[in-house]
Amino acid sequence: MEILAPAGGIDSLKAAVAHGADAVYLGASTFSARAKAENFGEDTLKSGIDYAHLFGVKVYVTVNTLIKDEEMEEAVELVKKLREFNADAVIIQDLGLIERVRKCSDIILHASTQMGVHNLEGALIAKDLGLSRVVVSRETSIKDMEKISSVIETEVFVQGALCVAFSGNCYFSSIVSGYSGNRGKCLQLCRKTYDCLGKKDYRLSTSDMMLAYDLQRLKDAGVCSLKIEGRMRRPEYVAAAVDVYKNAIKSRPTAKDIDVLKAMYNRGDYNRAYYFEPTANVIFPSVQGHIGVPNGKIKRANKTMFVADKPIKAGNGYKILRNGKECGGALAIKDGFECGYTGSVMAGDEIRLTTDKQLCEQVLSKKRKIAVNAKIEFFERETILTLCAKGLMVTARTEACPPAQKQPASDADIARLVKRCGDSDFEIENVDLYTDFPVFLVKSRINELRRNALELLSTSIVKNHEKSIQKFGGNYKILDEICDTFEVSGIVTMVSDCAVPNSIIEQSQYVVVNPTEYSLKNLETYRGKEKFVLNLPIVSREDETDKIKEIVDSRIFDKFVVNNLYGIGLTRGKKVLPGYGLNLINSQTKLTKINSFENDSLPSGAIPYIYAKAPLMTFCHCPKKVRGGNCAGCKGYDITLTDDKNQSYALRRYKIKYCYSQLLPLSPLYFGYKKRGFIDLSAEKSEQLEQIFDKIISGDLPLAEANFARGLK
Repeated sequence: MEILAPAGGIDSLKAAVAHGADAVYLGASTFSARAKAENFGEDTLKSGIDYAHLFGVKVYVTVNTLIKDEEMEEAVELVKKLREFNADAVIIQDLGLIERVRKCSDIILHASTQMGVHNLEGALIAKDLGLSRVVVSRETSIKDMEKISSVIETEVFVQGALCVAFSGNCYFSSIVSGYSGNRGKCLQLCRKTYDCLGKKDYRLSTSDMMLAYDLQRLKDAGVCSLKIEGRMRRPEYVAAAVDVYKNAIKSRPTAKDIDVLKAMYNRGDYNRAYYFEPTANVIFPSVQGHIGVPNGKIKRANKTMFVADKPIKAGNGYKILRNGKECGGALAIKDGFECGYTGSVMAGDEIRLTTDKQLCEQVLSKKRKIAVNAKIEFFERETILTLCAKGLMVTARTEACPPAQKQPASDADIARLVKRCGDSDFEIENVDLYTDFPVFLVKSRINELRRNALELLSTSIVKNHEKSIQKFGGNYKILDEICDTFEVSGIVTMVSDCAVPNSIIEQSQYVVVNPTEYSLKNLETYRGKEKFVLNLPIVSREDETDKIKEIVDSRIFDKFVVNNLYGIGLTRGKKVLPGYGLNLINSQTKLTKINSFENDSLPSGAIPYIYAKAPLMTFCHCPKKVRGGNCAGCKGYDITLTDDKNQSYALRRYKIKYCYSQLLPLSPLYFGYKKRGFIDLSAEKSEQLEQIFDKIISGDLPLAEANFARGLK
């Protein structure tokens, strides 16, 4: 399996290459989902790609943000430039950009995890669109991975940060601040504290994921690439993670291996995402940042110093936890057991090593060199240097060195000079020598000859790698060909699975049902009601997809709102309306569609939102489990979270086989009544539907103050 490492900048790229990564992924200076990373400008992008290719390492470049209409041409030109620079693939999210690229370039495209591919049906649609690999969402189960791998290459995150929201469908930052996660500028509001039932903690903050013990299961499922998250993390983290996973492919990791990972970055002592437990509790509510690896406890402390029960090393950083929560920090200035600190600590507090200076220096000291064999020949009219590496041979020439008048250069002197590669990427191991006269060494001439030969060799190796780069040559379809949408000329109102007042039915062109439970029994009541449309859930895993397919095929509904690629797959040949979850924010697709929350304009075919308590996030974990609850006898929950600005949010639960929840603002978004638009009442109480609907139609509501409505950044 391929080890795929993050490269937030050139130092991380070199660290990944030095430690044996098979591929790296990196972002250009624009259209990258990690806009705050160092990233690569045009000048460093080409040199970075060439550097990786010199060592046979593939480079996948992220162009994985949503693209506005006014940005489309720039994004297409970037992808063309990446093809010119010989990137091995582009990781992409925007469905409109995929269509444009497939029409003008043969570069390989990988579906970003932000596309939310998590089951076979979604993977088949991705393949139809001309994608060669899917980076599966972190919510994908191992059973679904196996099915996906049977039809397309799969890339799986195995290490690093985990988003609490379903991949590609977090709108929290967008709506609250205008800074969009799907456009690379997430403010990570999930990492803040929230008050719930009088207890304040990191209610939405996940621990990091770590799958070093599970690689055989992933291999058995057909996974081809193991992806390490971390374009925002330090080069030494990248280096250490690559080491651990390279070794983990060969043998089970030791406790020491995992401690190395924890020392580099460890949020919450790790989870395994949802791969093996679809409703796993991934939340770590105590600390939202790096907690390192355990390093003993405090024996005693005064106002400025503490005494540890295990040695403290100079240059190392430490975090102090009490009952799992951070209460202090320390930077050791000398070896021993005593250390100064900040915060408030006491005897019994846990000490965690968060920066291991010696380990960082050790992993960054590793360099990777290309072994070279050399032959230097001294002739009367010229000197020739031939270099051989990786099955390639190059020759450089310079003017002749003169015959020695006194003591000639020895073979050892000549070999020593030829081998002097300095800080280049090459190491000349053997030097063959030929001369038919005693040579006087002109050192500057030999140095220039070696430099020229190494430059020729470097260019030759990079060009040879380019011959192996795959090109897309298959058939593909555009979304407009796959989807058969129905036209909307009036009001579309979405409700939960409750009794709908006749006034809403009469004044709506269509009524969309957004169920709290997806089952034939629950939905049978809508059979024969032509105005009613079924909203398909964003997530559908394992045999849940069979359950959704059974509902689709039951003919209870003949029209559907689809919010993920899999929904398009399940409804082939039926009338659909792409929902907000597909994030269609540009006019490349002409389909009738519900406008995305990520949009501050109205592209071709889009239906504007009129009113909604917008689903800010969709969760696969159980909120009750965060507080130690379980599924036994569960009939749902009534949970409200309040942030530090006194804004409150509620959780709406729905169920297929597993339970899911969505984070909803208590304050609705209202953009003013229009004759054609989308009204979402599915989060409202049934007894209030008619009253709210009437106020919307009459315009008797205050307009939204949401930042995203003023323009997404």
